[in-house]
Amino acid sequence: MQRLRPRRRIINAALSAWLAAASGVHAADTFEPTSQQAIVPADAKLELLWDEGMFTEGPAATADGAILFSDIGDRIMRFDPATGKTTVFREPSGKSNGLVFDLRGRLVACEGAGPGGRRRISITERDGTVRTLADRFDGKRFNSPNDLAVAPDGLPQNHLDVHAR
Repeated sequence: MQRLRPRRRIINAALSAWLAAASGVHAADTFEPTSQQAIVPADAKLELLWDEGMFTEGPAATADGAILFSDIGDRIMRFDPATGKTTVFREPSGKSNGLVFDLRGRLVACEGAGPGGRRRISITERDGTVRTLADRFDGKRFNSPNDLAVAPDGLPQNHLDVHAR
């Protein structure tokens, strides 16, 4: 994946502005939500579930209804809505970010860069064994894998926020 060049960034910004103008959206104060009430009731209240993380991202729902999420400091956390408790699922996590489960129920994680980061896509087997799924593209190490999804054929699809080096 190539980095966007400054000229391409300007073109992308101009295109975004043109699309917003063409769609009739001119300012943030004109936004009116349309469909979220089908998902979140209008009388829903925010509730603080956990606030001890360094920087959290990448939620993924487990088969039993728990939520795994990355605390990018270097662990993967597990929130259990039945008990309201948040516990450590995996530590260290290799600076994990994006999380997703594959079709066999294994956790696939993008592991980032920096101290403790493993710059790879890992897979945590159901027995807890962690192994590298991929760490290179065209022979070059990943810089910082960020997000991923599982395709209908069951294969993880990666999005790198920056190119391999």
